[in-house]
Amino acid sequence: MTSEESSARPAVAAEAVLASYLLIRLNDDRFLIPLEVVSRVVKPLEVFPMPDTPEFVLGVANYSGEVLPVVDLKKVLRIPDLGGETGLKLVICRHLHVKVGFLVDDVIDVLEVDRGQIKADTAKVRESEFISGEFIRERDVIGIIDVAKIITTQQSPA
Repeated sequence: MTSEESSARPAVAAEAVLASYLLIRLNDDRFLIPLEVVSRVVKPLEVFPMPDTPEFVLGVANYSGEVLPVVDLKKVLRIPDLGGETGLKLVICRHLHVKVGFLVDDVIDVLEVDRGQIKADTAKVRESEFISGEFIRERDVIGIIDVAKIITTQQSPA
């Protein structure tokens, strides 16, 4: 191959590294949960309050014979509860060997996101220890929830 032939080839664009996320809604805000940690989405279960837990832990539920901690993501992210939600869902996630149910207003979609489009150094990321990055889709700025951090925090003594 001559130098003319090699210089005539178009540059190959870097290949996108895609990751799958569950798009959820809390009030009017949108957030992403990495699909790799999501086990299932179910209707909310009966929750039994537990003493001496962080404020955002609503209690525990019986999920297929397992004791499942239930976490209110609005409380974790300091989003006011406006009430009146009718389509509540419980997103069951796992980190290592621990499962936790996250109460959300709705599950919207599954998105494939180019990891190169995720911003890790934004005001929202710096404000909340539970947001690991942000993805901008059209005019929406969508926070990415750090499930491992939430699970680790809810396991820590109050």
